[in-house]
Amino acid sequence: MKAVTGPKGIGVKQREGDGVTPEGIYPIGISFGLGKKPYGVKIPYRQITANDYYVDDPASPDYNKWIAYSGDPKKKWNSFERMNIPFYKLGFEVQYNKNPIIKGKGSAIFFHVWKGPGFPTAGCIALSENDVLKLMKWLDPSNKPLIIISETAAGATIKKHGYSQISWLTAEMETTLKKARPLYSINVKRKEDLIVPAELSAEYSSLRKQFSQLELFSALKGQSSKAAYEQLYLERSRVVSYIDAVNYLHKTLKASSSDFEASLRQGVLTENMNQRYDTLSASINKAETLAGRMYGSHVRSLVYSSYVKEAKILKENVIYEISRYRLLQNMEADLKAGKSIEADMLVLQRLKKRSSSIKEAGNRLHPGKYPSYPKIEALLLEMEKNISTE
Repeated sequence: MKAVTGPKGIGVKQREGDGVTPEGIYPIGISFGLGKKPYGVKIPYRQITANDYYVDDPASPDYNKWIAYSGDPKKKWNSFERMNIPFYKLGFEVQYNKNPIIKGKGSAIFFHVWKGPGFPTAGCIALSENDVLKLMKWLDPSNKPLIIISETAAGATIKKHGYSQISWLTAEMETTLKKARPLYSINVKRKEDLIVPAELSAEYSSLRKQFSQLELFSALKGQSSKAAYEQLYLERSRVVSYIDAVNYLHKTLKASSSDFEASLRQGVLTENMNQRYDTLSASINKAETLAGRMYGSHVRSLVYSSYVKEAKILKENVIYEISRYRLLQNMEADLKAGKSIEADMLVLQRLKKRSSSIKEAGNRLHPGKYPSYPKIEALLLEMEKNISTE
């Protein structure tokens, strides 16, 4: 493919409007165009309108950003670029000077449609319309594509720019993790603190983007450079573990406990309640697994005392009622099949005693946490009576 660059070629971009196409390795941003998204384009696409501008005013907080604005752009910015022009019939962003944005370092670097093979751009890379479309269809966001802009061999560019990108991203991740660390550790002191604050969600969102970029640059540098992000993986996993555990506690374990407790209060032992017991058991096991991955013994202890213990008490209190219900169902089926239930009857009597004894022992340790459920007990006795008379 033939292409044109800025009038001063490819090099180190010094300032806004210097005519240099920036050398380096950059992620690919969104694609765009004047019409609807072309068939076969997989990367995110934005259709340009008459109100779309790319801001190249270094004094503006909108610098190097695509802004939709319906007012007079001349009153809002000292300098801007209209997106609704023929050269942007098709194109995609190069994520130059994006993370972080440095005022005056250059803006609006795209691949877009050229004026012709002999006409340079202001700093972008331009190709024929057909070639731009081919590239847009070829790009696959799942592969996390990067663009290497260089007049030399790709390997030399990677060597020149890769390590600096890795070092910068590593420092950014360390800063993000430093902000996030108290939010999942020392700040968590009470049950009310077991939440995912908006600040932690924001830091995690930044962390995901940084880690993804770091992984890309490290992959370009080869296996040996992966240590640059692997050393941060442990702390990143701590953030993930905290968020996963807290979300599970609030969304799943609490729901399972509430559903099961509501069934107990109704005093009706049905197949639905039987299933809710299994759901609660699975939720407790999953919650314990997730809590075990959380950073800080005090956080793990808080999770257990605030959520897991209550759910386990709820389950344990009726474990023998559920066991009796299931056994009685099996005994009824065996009777219909002409099988003996003598051995099961002995087991049933032991379970009845344990139903009572576990409540006595439980209430000594946790007063009031092991209530009796007379309606459920009456139902079980009625089932037993019906079997005994068959």
